[in-house]
Amino acid sequence: MHIKESKLDPTILDVTLHPIKEVLNGELSKNFFCKCAFCQKTVKPVSDFHVIYTILTGDHFHCPFCIRHGFNTKNNKHILILSFRSIIGYYYYAHYFSSYETKMWISEIQEMIQSHVQTGLLNPLFFYDPDSMLWFVDFSKVGRGKKKISVHDILKTISNIMVCFNLYKYEPTCKPQMLYKKYEEAIVEWYERRTRPDGKRFLIPTFSGNLFLPHSCGFTFEDTRNFVLQDLLMKK
Repeated sequence: MHIKESKLDPTILDVTLHPIKEVLNGELSKNFFCKCAFCQKTVKPVSDFHVIYTILTGDHFHCPFCIRHGFNTKNNKHILILSFRSIIGYYYYAHYFSSYETKMWISEIQEMIQSHVQTGLLNPLFFYDPDSMLWFVDFSKVGRGKKKISVHDILKTISNIMVCFNLYKYEPTCKPQMLYKKYEEAIVEWYERRTRPDGKRFLIPTFSGNLFLPHSCGFTFEDTRNFVLQDLLMKK
């Protein structure tokens, strides 16, 4: 079962059923899946905690990660969701899964993922969900006050994370500053206005306009943007 907000009325939940392959012997299935109202991740709630989910989230379902970090509250208007999975996805599709030759091993990509996580978590305002490979940045503590950090500290963390991917080595023709600029402009815009562009709930820039993809490559920039951990675990 897939739950989402109604396009006509956000207070009403639409329920879409998805087939599940299992032997039921005439009994009703206990398996159902819900989409988090904030991070959009599809999860399977534990039936024993159904009452807890209802109490904590009300009419809108939120995943355990978002509940644990308080993203199910009104304060989530200050949370910017971003990711670097377009870089990870590009490495996977172009350098590992490519039908031409293997330039990177899965272990190398996994080490980069771990390195970028460790680097990002050095900033206490950065939270990471390994399932969705999304970062959540709390801008309620970013500003000019005495107890707030500067937006430049956020951008510095972004820059440090990008260094973990060693773009100059694996993509000599790439211009990392162009990719960083996409993050910088969107983050400054978010800091000043708290607005998400239409159709872009998450900040996940790609190499579009930076690298050239041949028609025979077998993947698109959008594929890299939607890359998740399950793709990394696929067998070549």
